[in-house]
Amino acid sequence: MNLNTREDVRNYFGEPLCDSWGRQLNYLRLSLTESCNMACQYCLPKGFHQSTHEQMLTQTAQVILKAFRKLGFEKVRFTGGEPTLHPGLLYLISDARSLGYETISLTTNGSFIQDLTSLIEAGLTHINISLDTLDPTTFQKLTGSHYLSKILGLIDEALEKGLNVKLNTVLLREINLNHIEPLLHWAKDRPLTLRFIELMPIQNHTEFFNRNFVSNTEIQSLVRSLGYAPICHPRLDRGSMEPLGPAVLWSHPEFLAKVGFISPWSCNFCDRCNRLRVTARAHLRLCLFGKEEIKLPAEQGDEVVSQFIRSVLHQKPLSHDLEKGDRGSLSYFKVVGG
Repeated sequence: MNLNTREDVRNYFGEPLCDSWGRQLNYLRLSLTESCNMACQYCLPKGFHQSTHEQMLTQTAQVILKAFRKLGFEKVRFTGGEPTLHPGLLYLISDARSLGYETISLTTNGSFIQDLTSLIEAGLTHINISLDTLDPTTFQKLTGSHYLSKILGLIDEALEKGLNVKLNTVLLREINLNHIEPLLHWAKDRPLTLRFIELMPIQNHTEFFNRNFVSNTEIQSLVRSLGYAPICHPRLDRGSMEPLGPAVLWSHPEFLAKVGFISPWSCNFCDRCNRLRVTARAHLRLCLFGKEEIKLPAEQGDEVVSQFIRSVLHQKPLSHDLEKGDRGSLSYFKVVGG
């Protein structure tokens, strides 16, 4: 597939796929497995034991990748669980590149990657790595693992090899709130984006959420005091560029690192939602905090899946209802990767 310009893409795929609210959809988040080798408290609340280890068949994932590409999707992110535990990850990244996805991303805890070079050679362009603290004791308490030094090494390796690197830091009042400034100082000389993410409420951790939620506005004064300021973005024209992502970005005139704020609770970004999610069970989630998952007919092939997605797209809501106390049907983030 030789699609070198945005005009080539439009001529091949037709007009961009839009939902009932006029939002252009071009971003697939594909969960490959529910398995994970960590037990982060914000993903699996302490005391909640997740026994399922559902894993998507590589063949099913290939069908889904083809179906969404036929719909004009330009970006795919492989999530989990921990997607690097999936035996077909390397092949799926290569398939995504062959299909013409412009951006091929991976969200990972970074602990299980043995050969980053092979992933890059297969087509990986972006990597998001979870990093909630630099303190080994706190890291072990939060994740149940001792992989911190390995993850820090992976971050620097990814930067050296030219990947677009983003770090995801979930704000937790009782666990890492006093670790934010050390993270900022560590990141400042690295060309990456450190993103602070508000804890998101789901069914199985109401008590944990109530104890630990921190609004991004609480730490923006600290970030500002270090010399960071918001980056002003003009409203992007949908016909010429991709919509902005969920993060509000800040930069510093002397530092390489950017800081991002993702605030689904205090300042939702539903108006510019450009994504659809598929779980490891091949269920379509039209909204992360929605009430329903819709089984995709992957066994019938990519053409049927593409048509099916078009037929249910009208069900995608305008917004979640978190502010009304409706947390949807998601029981734990391990099943879909956020």
